[in-house]
Amino acid sequence: MTQTLTAYLRVHLAGTPVLVPREAVQSVRSLSGSVLPLAGKTPRPQGKTRHSRLVVDAARLLGLGRVAGPDPTGLRMASADENAGWLCLVDRVERIEDHGATEVLSLPPALGALRRWLSGVIVDPASDTPVCVLRAEPVIPPFTLLRHLRAAAVDPSPLREELE
Repeated sequence: MTQTLTAYLRVHLAGTPVLVPREAVQSVRSLSGSVLPLAGKTPRPQGKTRHSRLVVDAARLLGLGRVAGPDPTGLRMASADENAGWLCLVDRVERIEDHGATEVLSLPPALGALRRWLSGVIVDPASDTPVCVLRAEPVIPPFTLLRHLRAAAVDPSPLREELE
């Protein structure tokens, strides 16, 4: 019996490696500039979709505390509503790797608060350390998701997309 493999992007946020399911990412964008925290209230995006224009710092979203470093990478996150994706900033994308479902272990109790965002951990064979695995879709009601995205939003005005 062969095991089905899932493709993940290994990204770094605040010095921490995290695996993001490839199916959850519409596109990857190289950006230049520095990320600034938002001053004041998060602007309410216009139009039918409420979070499609949000630029969110992944480290802040997961409670790692700091805004992405200079020249971050943007992951356009997929959504069931094709117009509702949001741009998630990470420090960098290291590589694409494949893992089987049996490799994803339960979250340790210390990470229980992140259960809505993380599906588990994978032990990195090279370093023998756990690497968190992000869920393709967070287990969170849409209104609560929007509130969390707004809380982790950053000012995208200093960022420019790099043409490759």
